Parts: sequence; structure tokens; C-alpha cells
Amino acid sequence: MSFLSRKAKTNNLIQLQKENTLWDLSAHHQKHVFDQRTQAKRITSENLIGKKKSLVSVN
Repeated sequence: MSFLSRKAKTNNLIQLQKENTLWDLSAHHQKHVFDQRTQAKRITSENLIGKKKSLVSVN
């Protein structure tokens, strides 16, 4: 194997590793955003339920 083809192979591997890392990061980021959204929804619904209860108890 010539030096140039070895170097090209190494560069391809490095490129693949970078892409995989980026993909992993984006997947992790999407899960994180999803978790934050579901948490925000849950908090909002808990607040709404809490407000309804307080409105009922005021009457």
C-alpha cells in the first residue's frame, strides 16, 4: 500500500469518526430537548391543575 492511499484511508476513518460523533451528539441533543419539552408540559399541566384546585377552593 502506498503512503498516499494509506493517508487517504486514515483521513476517511477520521472523517467517519467525526460524522459518527456529530450524529451521536445530535441524537443526544434531540433527546435532551425532548426531555425538556415533556418536563415543561408536565410542569404546565401541574400548574393548571393546581390553579383549578385553588379556584375551586376559593369558591
